[in-house]
Amino acid sequence: MKKFFVLVLALGPVGGFSWTLVSSGISGWNVSELTVGVNYTNCTVSNAVLDDALDAAIDAWNSVPTSRLTLKRGTSTTDVAAFMGETATDAPVILCDPNLGTTLGVSVNNIPGVALKIKSNPNIYYGGILLNAQSGAAAELSNLTDLELKVTLAHELGHVLGLGHSSVEEALMYYSVSTKTELLVIDDDKDALSYLYPSQFGCAAVHHRDWGALAPLQCLSTLLLFVLLTRFAGRRLFPRF
Repeated sequence: MKKFFVLVLALGPVGGFSWTLVSSGISGWNVSELTVGVNYTNCTVSNAVLDDALDAAIDAWNSVPTSRLTLKRGTSTTDVAAFMGETATDAPVILCDPNLGTTLGVSVNNIPGVALKIKSNPNIYYGGILLNAQSGAAAELSNLTDLELKVTLAHELGHVLGLGHSSVEEALMYYSVSTKTELLVIDDDKDALSYLYPSQFGCAAVHHRDWGALAPLQCLSTLLLFVLLTRFAGRRLFPRF
């Protein structure tokens, strides 16, 4: 029987085009390099398996050329109680919860991981992922294929970065992993990430939530203005004799 795993965001996503953000007016983490800490306690897969999956997830998001954000893997000593109590000092974190059903009141047979506690003001400053380590649950970590674990981590990590769900089935941020045959960040995912973390001079977020179809023109005009200002400044600073 085909497995059907649902990826959950413990916040109501805000609508836009096909991609969404986790909340209205949110801004991304106010850093260019973000370390994601992992606490391996209670995990039902080996550290090496979890590291491999997380590294693949991180590489997927780091491959977006129009985003300024770089993700790194680290370690965390935060436990589930501290994270849920919002006292973690090393967020964002990834934790394995052996009592996920009790902690969140969710179906442990269909949900392999949940991103939650995503706080912003307006920049995100707190958040993390609880992975399903509940014994006997169909969606418990050790029951996932390598691909399912990688996609789950990449998807939930997208939420922690501020992305909501996408209506595009091929997108990484689509709500279900059941149709995925590879870990792939498509243009829809790239637009969303680049909207929150635009590169300094790049054309980010082609499907801009406010400009819609005019976004490419806005991007082109911004670059043209930058070039003109640079040339003007160069002439003033370095006049030719």
